Amino acid sequence: MAAVLDLTAPVPRHVEAQVRTALADTRVVAIVGPRQSGKTTLVRKFAEEDGRTYFTLDDEATRLFARNDPNGFLRGHDRAVIDEIQRAPGLVLAIKKSVDENRRPGRFLITGSADLFAGAIAPDSLAGRVQTIELLPLSQAEIERRPPSAFLDAAFSGTIPPGVQAITANLVERVLAGGFPEALARPTPARRRDWLTSYAQSLAEGDVVEIAELAKADMMRLLIEHAALMSGQLLNMSELAQRVGVDAKTIDRWLSLLGKIFLVSREPREGSSASR
Repeated sequence: MAAVLDLTAPVPRHVEAQVRTALADTRVVAIVGPRQSGKTTLVRKFAEEDGRTYFTLDDEATRLFARNDPNGFLRGHDRAVIDEIQRAPGLVLAIKKSVDENRRPGRFLITGSADLFAGAIAPDSLAGRVQTIELLPLSQAEIERRPPSAFLDAAFSGTIPPGVQAITANLVERVLAGGFPEALARPTPARRRDWLTSYAQSLAEGDVVEIAELAKADMMRLLIEHAALMSGQLLNMSELAQRVGVDAKTIDRWLSLLGKIFLVSREPREGSSASR
C-alpha cells in the first residue's frame, strides 16, 4: 500500500527553483494547476521568505474588494502574492497597469486553479510580462523526497533507471493513490477514494459552474465519472455523450471546461485530431 503522507513535514517541490529564477527577471510569475496540488503552500513559502503581502481570493471579503476596485486593491502593494486570481479576473488588467508603471522583476506572484489565459482573462493581457509555471500534484520523486526523475529521458533512450523495479512492485497502489497531498494523508485506500470523490464533486459543483455559469452540475459529475472510466483510451465523443445524456458537442465543450481546471487532459492521437 502507498505510504501515508505526513502533511506536517514540508515536501520540497521541484518547480521551486524555477519559480525563484522567474521572479528574478520577470515582472509577474503565474503558478497554475488543479486545486489542492500545493500552490498555496508553495506561494506562502515565497511570501514568508521574501516579505511579500499574501492575499487569497477564496476569502469572500478579499474577493469582493478585488472585484469591485482592482486598482484600489493593489494600491500600496509593491510586491504581493495573490492566490486564486481567476476569481477576480479584473485584477489582471490592474496588475498590467502596475507593472508597466514599475517594471522591476518579481512584482507579483499569482496562482490560478483554472487556466488563466483560456477563459475570462484575455491571453494577451500580460503578454511579455508573465511567465506561467504549471504545478501538478506530487510526483513520486517528490513524495519520496528525491531529486527530479529522469525516467522518461532514460526510457526513450532505451535505459531502465535504477530503482524502477521498486516502484513498479506496487504500481497499481501508487497510481490509485495519486499525488494530491490531502488524499495521500488518508490512511487507507478507501479513505483516499472518498477524498477524491468529494474533490471531483466539489469541482463539478463549484469551479466549473463559476467559470462557465453551468446549471447542470449533476450531469457534469456524471461526465467526470465516465471520463475517469475511459482514461487512457481513445475518446469516443458519441459514446460518452450517450452515457451522460447530452449531445457530442456539449460533451466536447464540457471536456474543454474540465481541461481549464486541470481535471482532464486530452492528448491528440498521432496523425489525427482524435483524443483520448
